[in-house]
Amino acid sequence: MSAALRHWLGKLRASSLDPARVYAWVGGASILLLVILVPPFQVPDEPQHFYRSYQLSTGELWPKLENGAAGSDLPASLPALVERFLGTTEFHTERGLRTAQLQETLAELRRPLDAHSTVFVDFSGSAFYAPLPYLPQALAIAGARAVGIGPLGLFYVGRLANALAAIIATYIAIRLLPVGRGVALVVALLPMTQFQTASLSADGPTIAAAFLFTAIITRFLVDGVWTVGRTVAAFASGLIMCSVKFVYIPVLFAGLGTLFGSSAPSRKAWGGVVSSDPQCYEIRRRPVLRS
Repeated sequence: MSAALRHWLGKLRASSLDPARVYAWVGGASILLLVILVPPFQVPDEPQHFYRSYQLSTGELWPKLENGAAGSDLPASLPALVERFLGTTEFHTERGLRTAQLQETLAELRRPLDAHSTVFVDFSGSAFYAPLPYLPQALAIAGARAVGIGPLGLFYVGRLANALAAIIATYIAIRLLPVGRGVALVVALLPMTQFQTASLSADGPTIAAAFLFTAIITRFLVDGVWTVGRTVAAFASGLIMCSVKFVYIPVLFAGLGTLFGSSAPSRKAWGGVVSSDPQCYEIRRRPVLRS
């Protein structure tokens, strides 16, 4: 076998096993399948996230308070949809899986929204969550409402938009990471990570934002480069990461402390030189000269 052929085969093998590409194909495909196959509202607190996403899609940012509950005046067809699939609109109660014929589910897709018939809906668990992690869902639901899609269609459109945004952000993060991409891939492919990413929950964008923020800071520690694009991405991902999950705030401050240090870490501190090839994230160690 010629040297050129061996080199080409080596590059082909390396590219096919690239963690970012593995995530895009394997993780992306499985998440999109979960979007469709997981029954509506079977993800924890998904009804509350659905209500909050719909509220934000109308441009309403803050909840209403009524009888000690936080929520909003939403179309009555939304809680009715939840009750049809869960058998109750109570959030924290025992409920089993209900079986339904496929024809029944497809019939729900034809049910109209009837946005003018409203009722106060309590979603205190998510009513005060920051809008940013709901941006993909809210924008998608707003567009779907404009073309007359019904409640179940809005639910699936929101799920799909949420999943796609998280998949893209996670893919970029794994691709950007200079080290530990295999570990990041394993975490991104964990069943719970995928389950949450395939839902309307704010956890999907939050997890993806945490991946991206960590990747940007780690990349800076290696190459010492801080661009406008990285600044915007780090600011946005850090804001999304901490706006709902306050436990991530120490991670945010740790990253910002690195940025505002006296100087960028030198490559020598990492014991090697980073390849100038933007497609290569391998840290190559300096050869040791011996006498």
